[in-house]
Amino acid sequence: MEDEPLPPPIIKKPSVGGTRSYDEGIFDSLVTRMNKYKQAAEYCMKVTKDKKSAIRMLDEAEKLNQVATDYKTTQRFEKKLLSPNLTPEILFGITTEDKHA
Repeated sequence: MEDEPLPPPIIKKPSVGGTRSYDEGIFDSLVTRMNKYKQAAEYCMKVTKDKKSAIRMLDEAEKLNQVATDYKTTQRFEKKLLSPNLTPEILFGITTEDKHA
């Protein structure tokens, strides 16, 4: 059974021209974080062959996509939906105990 390749990262940028009622810097940082999770999912599938981690990363990317979309349309987002910055601990599932062992 062949693994299906992951879709390429989707980079959503605001349209050029006109006035925006949202902060582009915040929006861009949300999109950047979302793309990092998508790249991590691709890494999990191609390098470590860890489908469970890849699915978890894609879930986080989808949440971040929703957060970015909500922010773009309402200029607000719920912090509880915001995924943390991607770290090696998150990517590889390293616990605090593992880190200090």
